[in-house]
Amino acid sequence: MITDSELDDLVQEEVKSRVFEMTSGISVDKSIRRSILFVSKDKNIPLSDFKKAQKFLRIIDGYLNVVINKVDVVEKYFNIFYSTTVFLAGLYFLIIPIVDIGGLSDVQKLEIFAFCVFMFIFSLYLISRNQIFKSAEKIKRIL
Repeated sequence: MITDSELDDLVQEEVKSRVFEMTSGISVDKSIRRSILFVSKDKNIPLSDFKKAQKFLRIIDGYLNVVINKVDVVEKYFNIFYSTTVFLAGLYFLIIPIVDIGGLSDVQKLEIFAFCVFMFIFSLYLISRNQIFKSAEKIKRIL
């Protein structure tokens, strides 16, 4: 049976957790939340970095640590490789309307240009996915 004081403690902890999640956007358990607040104040790291690196935060031996496993490292380098490939392919396709050996119509040139713009934006999106790794590495260096 749960007592009133235990229930009060649970409710207070849930309220603290929800308030922290609503203000910072970080949804973590009590031990990680306390560590984040302590490290953020002590080392002057913005909470936005913790939000980005939330996937990698772990408590090991009572201390906050950043753990980046091999699959995540492969993902990081794949994002770099794929975004570079998409960007270079966009540059290649951008050359087609400029050279215009085949006599492309204006509509075809516009379509190719729009496709290139899409590829450039998509490559920026892919490379922006690595921001979580930059934040995690920044926190790991400081810790």
